Amino acid sequence: MVTKTHHCMVDGVAAVDLNAILLSPTPEYPQEDATSWVPRPAPGPLTLLRDEALRQIRRPLALGRWLGSTLQAPDVAPGRVAERVSAAWQTISAGLRGAARTPLNAPIGPHRRFDWLTLDLGEVKGVKERFGGTVNDVVLATVAGGVRRFLRKRRVSLEGMDYRIVVPVSVRSEDERGRLTNRASGWLMSLPIQERDPRRRLARIRQTTAHLKETNQALGVELLTQLAEWGGAALITLGTRFASRLAPYNLIVTNIPGPQVPLYMLGAPLRGGYPTVPLFENQGLGVATFSYAGKLCWGFNADWDLVPDLHDFVEAIGDSFQELTEAAGFGDLRATKAATRPPEAAAAP
Repeated sequence: MVTKTHHCMVDGVAAVDLNAILLSPTPEYPQEDATSWVPRPAPGPLTLLRDEALRQIRRPLALGRWLGSTLQAPDVAPGRVAERVSAAWQTISAGLRGAARTPLNAPIGPHRRFDWLTLDLGEVKGVKERFGGTVNDVVLATVAGGVRRFLRKRRVSLEGMDYRIVVPVSVRSEDERGRLTNRASGWLMSLPIQERDPRRRLARIRQTTAHLKETNQALGVELLTQLAEWGGAALITLGTRFASRLAPYNLIVTNIPGPQVPLYMLGAPLRGGYPTVPLFENQGLGVATFSYAGKLCWGFNADWDLVPDLHDFVEAIGDSFQELTEAAGFGDLRATKAATRPPEAAAAP
């Protein structure tokens, strides 16, 4: 089953909730007659014009309501507001620096390669329990080691390289759970790809993510997004074009937590879920993970021409995780034991 949903409608958490509607926790399913459904008609030009005019008129009022509710919230003191503004400024400052130049960051074409990998979620959690941190920290440390191996295999010098990634994070409040909306923000952070020791790589990532949480960088990004929305489409377009040309990051890495019980569709078991992230300008590779039923499923989306050796990157990720399990004292556990699929030979499109 392949699904594709625009991020303006749902984020990763909401997409998991949406799939839960389609799937069942048991293989049994009732035989029901299909109900008829007729979609509502598409709005006409006059309706669209009216709705947009009303939205523009209400925008300053919405800004005032948001500021008022923010200042009156019981857990938001003036210092917290200043903290959020400071986080937004830190995000802007970090984004004004271009990311390192790598062979994976160049103009992309229309064709894609996709590959995947499955890790044992119990082993991932074992590394987390051994060294501390979160599952997401282990994922980022694994990516750091994989990028290091892959670039070295391509004979790319890592000296002085500031390899930066964007990590989408959820900013949903408790009362927003279950809503099919996009409530994702993000972190902009550097990966310690120069670090040879897997334990020190993980320790440095834990330190970085802890700092990002303490300084609420994700809420700073959310604040910038809200201000851009109130500033109108022209400001959003200008900001997007500026960011794409500046290229403040090399890679997107997203980790989506999923259900840990087997799910079924019409009696057929769901074996795994392999997510994919779209590629942006000058970004030849994207990495996404999804935890499901004791597995950590990785999806790798790459530009066809920039990354002909995508499976080498997948194997580098597996070897990087192997380093972490060995450092944790798990012995010789091959992370790729049931996991990687060698790419089939195919003619170029």
